[in-house]
Amino acid sequence: MEQAAAKSGSPPGRRARFMQWWLHSPFQAVWMRLAVQAGVSTLLILCTFSAPAVWQLHEYDPILANPVLVLVLANLSLLFTANTGLPVARIGIEAVLGSLVGGVATLGVVYLVQGITGGNNSPGVLKAAMLLLFGSILLFLSTASRFRWQQHISLAALLCTLTIAVGISVVYHAQTRLWSFVVHWWWYIGLSVLFSVPVGTLVLPLPAGWVVRKQLARALRQEGAVLEAAVLLLTAEHPAAGTVDTVKSAEHAAEGAADGGEVGSYNKQDEEEDEDDDLDFPPSPPLDEQADMQPASLTGTLRRLWHTGRGSSMRRVTSLGTSLSHLSFAASGRRSSSKGLQASKHIQAAAAALGVRPDLYAAVEPIYRMSEPAAASIQAAWAHMRYTSAEVDAYRRTHIFPSLPFHRLLLLARTMLSSAMMLVYPLQSGAAKLGASRKHAGHLQRAAAEIKHCCNCLAAVLRHNAPAGPALEQLGRLELAFWELQQAVGVSEMAAAAAAAQVVAESPLTADQAELQPPGAGAAAPPPAAAADGNDEAAADAAQDSLALHLSLSMLFTCCTRVRGMYQILPQALARDQEGVSEAVAAHFATSSVWHAVQTARMQAVYDADAASPQLPHSPRNTYRQSQLLPSEPPTSRSLLGSRSAAALDRLVKPSVHVAEAVAPRQRAGWAQRISAATRLGFSAVERVTGFSRGQTSLGLQMAVAWIASMFLVIIPSVYEALARRSVWAVFIIVVVHEPLVGSVVWKSFLRFSGTVVAGILGLGALYFSVLCNGLSFENHPAKFIAMTAALVVLTMPLAAGVARYGVQNAYFFIVSCLIMYTVALPGYAHTSPMPVLALWRLACTAIGLALELVVAVCVFPVSARSAAHASTAGALRGMADVAALVFSSVLPAADDSGEQKAEAASAAGNEAGAGQQQQQQQQRPQQHEEGQEQQAAEPGSPDVRRGHVAVKISTEGWQGKEVAHGAVLSRIYKPTMESYGRINTLRMLLAPLRVEYHPFKQPHRFPLGPGRLSNRLCRRMLNVITCFAVAMDSHRTESVPLLAPHAAELAGLVAQLREALLGLSSMVAGSVSLESAALTVAALERHAHAFLLRVLLSEPLPGLSTADTTQGLAFVAMLFHVAAVARLLCLALGSAFCADDVRGLSAASAVLRDDAQWTADGRLLTIAAQLVSEALSAVDGEDVVAEMPPPEVAVTAAAVKAQSTTQSPSQPAHADLAVSFMPTNAF
Repeated sequence: MEQAAAKSGSPPGRRARFMQWWLHSPFQAVWMRLAVQAGVSTLLILCTFSAPAVWQLHEYDPILANPVLVLVLANLSLLFTANTGLPVARIGIEAVLGSLVGGVATLGVVYLVQGITGGNNSPGVLKAAMLLLFGSILLFLSTASRFRWQQHISLAALLCTLTIAVGISVVYHAQTRLWSFVVHWWWYIGLSVLFSVPVGTLVLPLPAGWVVRKQLARALRQEGAVLEAAVLLLTAEHPAAGTVDTVKSAEHAAEGAADGGEVGSYNKQDEEEDEDDDLDFPPSPPLDEQADMQPASLTGTLRRLWHTGRGSSMRRVTSLGTSLSHLSFAASGRRSSSKGLQASKHIQAAAAALGVRPDLYAAVEPIYRMSEPAAASIQAAWAHMRYTSAEVDAYRRTHIFPSLPFHRLLLLARTMLSSAMMLVYPLQSGAAKLGASRKHAGHLQRAAAEIKHCCNCLAAVLRHNAPAGPALEQLGRLELAFWELQQAVGVSEMAAAAAAAQVVAESPLTADQAELQPPGAGAAAPPPAAAADGNDEAAADAAQDSLALHLSLSMLFTCCTRVRGMYQILPQALARDQEGVSEAVAAHFATSSVWHAVQTARMQAVYDADAASPQLPHSPRNTYRQSQLLPSEPPTSRSLLGSRSAAALDRLVKPSVHVAEAVAPRQRAGWAQRISAATRLGFSAVERVTGFSRGQTSLGLQMAVAWIASMFLVIIPSVYEALARRSVWAVFIIVVVHEPLVGSVVWKSFLRFSGTVVAGILGLGALYFSVLCNGLSFENHPAKFIAMTAALVVLTMPLAAGVARYGVQNAYFFIVSCLIMYTVALPGYAHTSPMPVLALWRLACTAIGLALELVVAVCVFPVSARSAAHASTAGALRGMADVAALVFSSVLPAADDSGEQKAEAASAAGNEAGAGQQQQQQQQRPQQHEEGQEQQAAEPGSPDVRRGHVAVKISTEGWQGKEVAHGAVLSRIYKPTMESYGRINTLRMLLAPLRVEYHPFKQPHRFPLGPGRLSNRLCRRMLNVITCFAVAMDSHRTESVPLLAPHAAELAGLVAQLREALLGLSSMVAGSVSLESAALTVAALERHAHAFLLRVLLSEPLPGLSTADTTQGLAFVAMLFHVAAVARLLCLALGSAFCADDVRGLSAASAVLRDDAQWTADGRLLTIAAQLVSEALSAVDGEDVVAEMPPPEVAVTAAAVKAQSTTQSPSQPAHADLAVSFMPTNAF
């Protein structure tokens, strides 16, 4: 492998040093690249047009239309690229098409009106009326189309609308050459494209593929930090003390609790640059196991604290300042007790809303805070993927972005984040036993650290094209660390099992075991047994302790499989960027004995000892029974009476599916009802005819009304003269500020006005700077043009950097400041007298246009951010219901057991993933489970395929034929899952307009942001939990859960109730279902989960089932418990956010959902069910095998692999005899 790694290593000599500097220079930052692009574009355009003769040649009007528009439009295209991710070439194409369509429509209206007026071009009533009529119709259609096909023609429709609105207003006063402005406008658009596209493509380009790599690399680094923090919390001696991110104090957590459970704003994460691109690459040397147990060095601790949380520099400074302020107050004794009490109340409320124990909130909350930017980065990368097909990267060997491999990388990264967060969910209740986890703290922390290093190395390879050789060496260290962890756990559990067997052998018969003896005929039912003795309690606690340890082990295994899957895709993702990377990756995966040892140990863990040693059962269900003090044999209703779950007997009755009842819409009285009915009918008629929804129609009407109002500033002669014939600028403002939400219009108007003020100051400064450098004159001397060019270039660069540096929500301020600065400084540029008064007229017209737009947005069929939040959240919940249906459809074996359907599905999934043809070989499940002991032989050299599993192989050439990055289960849910995450992310993006909206006729007047943020977080958690089981099945390449086959009817009812609960919550948010009715569907979901769990535990085990079959079934049941618990929290949060005016409904829902007796069969069932997650997701580590297995080699050389491949037949694919069969033995 060294030779292969050397081929993909860094180049020698000066080039290597230059590349090392370049990859970690400020030019890799988005804001720096955007600043350089804008500066270069400004310099080129001013150098081209500064000559007076050239300037006047392209001038339509000295003030309104001149080469300034070329500079404005070109830089707008570049800045728009950073804001939206659209390739600059596509922006140019849409700008040209939109202006062409709008110009043609404008000329058509103008000449049509000329014909109607009999050829009279003088301003008049008839001309004005006709222009307003036809122009408003065109603006309505273009605006409604813009928001209907927003992902396809948004920019083109905006340019079309702008061309029509401004073109008609300019032509109104024209007497001759009516076509002149439109032709000049087309010319300016074409020139701007000629400048912006080469600059955006060749000067430090920002292609969408570059953004995808950057966001994915950021997400990988953040995920590694999240996983490491979760493991630190898992192994901490006192988690409540807040061992994770000690810089963030409990008071800081209280501040976030007071604002809805989040600290800081995550809306700015897109502009936060990666300040640790050089972290862990080349990777650090192998970690010393003894060193893991020692305290970290001061430098390492400070470095980790600096990079933990991925916050912006300003937020870090603010957090540090807040912490120092708190310390200062504590030292001086001036902190009031009331503030501490208030903070404690906030923490308790937020902890209860999230299902976190209050004293653990300060430790758990930072992990949630760290996971938010990771999820947002993945979502941003996924959103940019649709633009990668229309761009060319001139500076990479792979000029066309390989979108298919990066889709797979994003899928694996998303599932890895979900798996890492699954470590946190069972811990936050505080009931998990962590003694065994702390015993293996060193091994667990080392494995997590190696996963983090692997993520950092992979991020460096993907973003900076760093050599893949060191990254593969780091992957080998990860595999070795996990193998050592698995070995240590196996040896430890062997010793614990021997000790427990000795205790059981010496202990007398317990009361529970005595109750197993059936009473005589006619005897009454025995009374509840006395409390179990200390040995039983100790055995139960030890079992629960082991469950928590296996949770961490299985989650780490899942994360390892995600990391390995991403490394497998490296050759496809890098494509031509690195030579020899395919051979290096093939050498590692085809001959890695470490991971083969891990899989062998997990596959050979079969519970054959259960029958031989009935006193010490180890099978999954028996382990659960032992933790509940249940008998080892299948329990009965009589044996349950003496257990911890005695009160669970009433849950055995199969519940029915509860459906939320729709509520009748509120009826208004009198004229209000008639107006409302007529409005609905009108919008319905428009939708039938045009296909525009009510919101799209409303936005089109708003644009038409606002434009008509602004046109009166142009049509009325006295007003037109009073504004110095500059009222066209107000028309321009109407178009560019128009947004789909009232809150967005308010916020954008504020940014527009403040940006215009700043632009006026900067423009006047540049103007008088050129006058000063020109000898206090504005004559056309070279000094004037040189000084103006230099001033505008220098001012443009920081403003362009601010677009990318300070977030999408604030970017418009910098865009306006940059572009309006040109229109203030450059009018009359080729003449001998400056025009500083234009800054005041522009500010006045801007204020008038903003006032008109605000009035129209509020009064004419307003579309509020609150209604958009309702719609996006309801859509996210419906999407989660669809994802749950897709996930649960894989739980039971398919009805068609011929194998052809599964092979066809697997082949389709493989083609979608780009890995070649996949062949799925699944055992035919006999109709009688007694025949299940028989096993079919797999491929030669592969382990046997156990019942109910699917061994996934592919038979293409090269290393891809040996392992598959992900299977068909994840392929099915990938798109709907990412779409659901996108809808959830929409609510987060709506927080800014929601913050500024005020509704005087609604209660509450402002949207409750705290419950809204909490709902957003719980929606993400719900989707994580729903998809975690699909991740588990994919991690072990299984596609069915045979244990649940006898309970297909109950399972179908449970899944149906889950779907009804999610749909009920969606309808509740949409307003068609009452909050109380939705809460009842959630309560019914919990009853279904209770009944299903007890039926599975009370049933006889099916013959021939492997350990993996049993653990997967229990994992599914445990996951449903978790889903029910999250649904309860989510229902309460959604009610507080979206039904805050329904006091009665909130009270009724709280009475149903906060009643502990309603939610637990006894005081421990829900807690134990949550702990069941750990056992069900665990794997037994093959104690006998692991203890005797010698340490494997970490890596093999590429030369050895090459020598082996040359001995094969020419027609045989390389490494064809090294196929790896994925044989799962557990759920994760």
